[in-house]
Amino acid sequence: MSKISSILRTMTLVVLVVAAAFLCGIRLLRTQLVDGEKYLEMTKSTYKANQEIDAARGQIVDCNGKVLNTNKIVFNINFQRSSLVAETQNEIIYRVLTVLIKNNQEWNDSLPISKTVPYTFDEKRPEAVSAMKERLGVASYTSVEDCVFQLYKTYDVDEKYGEQMRRCIAGVRYEMTVKNFSNANVFVLASDVKEDVVPELKELASMLEGVDITQSWEREYVNGDVAAHFRGTVGAISAEEYSELKSAGYNINDTIGMSGVESALESTLRGTRGTRTITRGSDGLAISDEVTKEPVAGKSVMLTIDADFQKLLQELLEYHIKYLNSPHYTSKYDTNLRGKGCQAGTIVVVDVKTAG
Repeated sequence: MSKISSILRTMTLVVLVVAAAFLCGIRLLRTQLVDGEKYLEMTKSTYKANQEIDAARGQIVDCNGKVLNTNKIVFNINFQRSSLVAETQNEIIYRVLTVLIKNNQEWNDSLPISKTVPYTFDEKRPEAVSAMKERLGVASYTSVEDCVFQLYKTYDVDEKYGEQMRRCIAGVRYEMTVKNFSNANVFVLASDVKEDVVPELKELASMLEGVDITQSWEREYVNGDVAAHFRGTVGAISAEEYSELKSAGYNINDTIGMSGVESALESTLRGTRGTRTITRGSDGLAISDEVTKEPVAGKSVMLTIDADFQKLLQELLEYHIKYLNSPHYTSKYDTNLRGKGCQAGTIVVVDVKTAG
């Protein structure tokens, strides 16, 4: 009896295995013959988008190698035109702005209209107001209320978002227009995002088409104001500069040397961007993210000045100017006290051996 039971159990197991294999075969056949076209279409519907990777700017150091101008890593929120769906972009902007507002994070919005009602034009930027009216196709005498109405109409910003959020969304859409947002130009919504906000934004971006959280570089000036006028600063590229330099690889979101060595040696300090290729499926979610061209950092520049000596001279000059303006200042060489009211000065350093 025990032997018969064992045989029955074995036969039952064999039947179950054969049945399972048969069902798997049927399912595979269905996938290949019936659903094959659907899966083939899904494969074809994947698309790739290239995204530029910012290159680090070269450092500026003194004659001893002490760093004066360098870079720090920051996180930016970027929008990609190639994967942003026009019909849902206002909703996507709304969801991103909700996170930024909750965390008191600023974003790029140069719309020359106040962000809260009652709306007013930015009186300090009359040229920006005129440019906005021209872009909106309204007359120069158009009121601020009518401009806001035209913004909502132009960018199809629905009332469901509430008045304050409508103004914010319209401001972002207008900024996209100003920054020539296109397949070639990424739109940077926010720069130097707070680190504690980045994880939440990354999670949100993974569910939204056209939104990326990327690392970039921001200029950092160390050693205080030592030789600040000489080493210089960088700033956002202007529309005029962009028109002149876009053929050289610059884009509308770039920073550029504005003064001093930063400006004079722009071509040396500037690096070469890299490229990453993002493959997305038909649902818009990223399938792969690959660096296809590594960025090349700019070259560093060594100055002939000694930062420590320069700092000492600046402190001496500052002390002397304060003394000239103090009630204790007296001098037999300056009986008329011409030094009173002095606000600036110069120290000339001469090599006593060579007079050079």
